[in-house]
Amino acid sequence: MTNEVFGRPIEGEIRHEYTQQDDPMAFINALDEVLNYPGVIEYKWTQYTPYWNDGEECEFTVMTDWHAGVKLEFGDEDSGEMGDGFYTWYDINRRNELNGVNLSELQTKLTILAGKMGNGSHEAWLKETFGDHATVTATKEGFKVEFYDHD
Repeated sequence: MTNEVFGRPIEGEIRHEYTQQDDPMAFINALDEVLNYPGVIEYKWTQYTPYWNDGEECEFTVMTDWHAGVKLEFGDEDSGEMGDGFYTWYDINRRNELNGVNLSELQTKLTILAGKMGNGSHEAWLKETFGDHATVTATKEGFKVEFYDHD
């Protein structure tokens, strides 16, 4: 961290409100565990700073609830909370199987990934890499980022 900007000194303590940040490879490895699971097509999440927060300061967050999910080869095309074919962590963890496929290993992998996404330890680089107000869709080949409009 520098103590100057454009050749001008900065005095005082500079605070960054992020929790302790982990190595991004820990996130990528957990994501790859999900993406490499047989039948997984892609994984999608949203990340944004809310517009309001009941009087508290709004903070950037990576969503792991209804705004994150996995698309499966053996899933239903119009399934999931949003009817877009993406099953949330909750959808997967509520059932033992889907269309005859056992989900226990996938449940474990999604739980690990959701933990890494939801604990704040990757927010700084996720925001820097994919932006604020973004829907990110990950595949084995790469990432697609779209603007995310929310209330």
